[in-house]
Amino acid sequence: MTIEGISLHEDFRITERERPVLLDKFHGSDVGSTIAFEIHNNYFYAVSNQGTFEVEEIDYTSFYHVVRFPLDKPDEVQKDERLFRRQHKQGPIHDSWTDLALQLDERTNETVIVESRREWAQASSRQSRTFYVTKMDFQEEDDTDEPSDELLGPEDDLFLPLIDSSNNPQWKPTPDLYSWSQHPEFSPTDPSPRSFTLSRTKFRAYSYPCTSFVDLVEDDRCCNNPSQAPCLRLRIGSRRELGLAFTSTHNSTSNSKGKAPIDDTKPSFVDTQTIYRQSPVRMWPPPSSRCACSARLHSILNPTLPTINSSSSTTRSVTGVLDSQRLVFMIKPGRSYGSSEDNTSGSIVVIDFCRPLTSANTAPSASSSSSLALRPSSLARCDSKMGDELVTPKRCVDPLVWHWSDDSKGRCRRGTCQ
Repeated sequence: MTIEGISLHEDFRITERERPVLLDKFHGSDVGSTIAFEIHNNYFYAVSNQGTFEVEEIDYTSFYHVVRFPLDKPDEVQKDERLFRRQHKQGPIHDSWTDLALQLDERTNETVIVESRREWAQASSRQSRTFYVTKMDFQEEDDTDEPSDELLGPEDDLFLPLIDSSNNPQWKPTPDLYSWSQHPEFSPTDPSPRSFTLSRTKFRAYSYPCTSFVDLVEDDRCCNNPSQAPCLRLRIGSRRELGLAFTSTHNSTSNSKGKAPIDDTKPSFVDTQTIYRQSPVRMWPPPSSRCACSARLHSILNPTLPTINSSSSTTRSVTGVLDSQRLVFMIKPGRSYGSSEDNTSGSIVVIDFCRPLTSANTAPSASSSSSLALRPSSLARCDSKMGDELVTPKRCVDPLVWHWSDDSKGRCRRGTCQ
């Protein structure tokens, strides 16, 4: 893979010697699924979850291939081709659900790998997603160290006596695991977890700073109106780390009851004292029949789209982006592969999760955007003609805005909401 740089400033010039940059043995072709890129701290980062395009006969471990280089010195490339990802014995993966991204760790100001994988839990027929976070380390290895006598495969593998270096086995022992690096989709205490098919999941993303995932799904059970398309709703799940006081109380209670039996099928974490409170997966907004606020929210989230042909009347194309404060997505009719598709009208929806300020001089608190599981504070839609230009407020032909206030819940219960 080659990367070429284009200077956007007259004072910053890119010489012929500095471009293009060749990323050797960097595989992957789908941005957001097999490869991801990010610029942070004046570095260009790239990650791939594909080890090779060839079939490996002896392959025990899957690795990330990570690369970075300074923006002003693109020839100084640092890379790591053996950053642990997973062991193949953990079971198969539903590759269509795999999401790969590079995000910022706000505690350490470092770039981390965030990957969502849908797996068959413990070789069962039940699928669920887990959001994995991996830190990157580009420290230079000491070439003076003598080569270690590492095994070419797991100790209990039957083929280990027959393997030598010519077989090019891909294996690495599982490193120390930490609870912050794995966020399961469903809470163990969730009484009735509900999942959606891939075709009904129009948008999905995970925010590591908020430790929350957000899906935009088509819910056919919401309003149950056969004459309309399924309702677009947010599907949100989050967790947060509990304090030290709860941890000490929990440990003393557990010790009084005795030690739990060891389960080898579950991952063993180093930080066993870290406890998380994971909320059940929630859907938003409520059905439109709940109150006037819910009906208005549904009208914003589910705009009436123009029909290109009879086959695309109930299909929608959604493209969006999520950060720690808001979700922005665009809804357009399903693809018709016609010449008129570029001029099709679309709707841009903005969902803001920040709590409104009480006064102009009040600064937002540290917890104002700490969890996406909070009820959105405002929601807006702009219906506009979508072409090659950017949408500006002057082009909005039908702006709809809804704000959440502290008394909205009480007014909804009394039936006086507007």
